[in-house]
Amino acid sequence: MAARRIAKREDLRDTIARNMRILGALAKSAGKPAPELQRSLVMKAKRTMAPRVDDGTYEATIQRDIIAMLRKHPKVSIVERHNSGTAMEQDAEGNKRFIAYNTVFKVGGVRMRKSDIDCQLINGKRLCIEVKRTGWTHPRNQREIEQENYIKHVLDSTAYAMFASSVAQVKEYLEGITV
Repeated sequence: MAARRIAKREDLRDTIARNMRILGALAKSAGKPAPELQRSLVMKAKRTMAPRVDDGTYEATIQRDIIAMLRKHPKVSIVERHNSGTAMEQDAEGNKRFIAYNTVFKVGGVRMRKSDIDCQLINGKRLCIEVKRTGWTHPRNQREIEQENYIKHVLDSTAYAMFASSVAQVKEYLEGITV
């Protein structure tokens, strides 16, 4: 299957400028004065950002490396990665349905958020891993508190769970598990 090319999303400034050109042309063809851009729509100059260089400390890179290690690990039989975000599905009649991944749920009134990786060990027990970027030490926002609540819930149910910011941490954790 050939790779699909994804169209670059138009910047808001460009959209407004394009729409103003169209409105000006329409006004001119109707013999009217061109509309003026409202002051509230005037935006600051576009700032440029330096490209991100993946030095191995990003969560996605760490997650990829952990999954690769788990797929080869003798104590692990199944590895699953959980998506996050939302997708839209449209049926033949044009009805849209949104599908949310990694949503927030409650257990006993406590808000939780599913971990990034779920594994089944060869002894049948679960191992849940929430991957964090290098240098992460503790939950700092509501999302991370919900992830911590899920990790605690899994640990309370006699399964294994952890936060990890490196492959070495997961290997060390697995060494401490008897299967």
